[in-house]
Amino acid sequence: MDVGCPVLHKSALYNARILMYNNKIVGIRPKMILADGENYFETRQFASWQSKREVGSFKLPKAVQKITGQT
Repeated sequence: MDVGCPVLHKSALYNARILMYNNKIVGIRPKMILADGENYFETRQFASWQSKREVGSFKLPKAVQKITGQT
């Protein structure tokens, strides 16, 4: 499943895609290019991800850890 969700990482809020398989999070993909103009103003709330082709780890919030059993 692919779900859009805000993600807080290192004190920055990102508009991200959460990729899930069998009730487990397998990937988090923050947007690199945000929509602005006319009806869209994503830069008001979100930062754009700057690290291209980088894979890293992310500590899930406690509520998500409890549901998925992941850290």
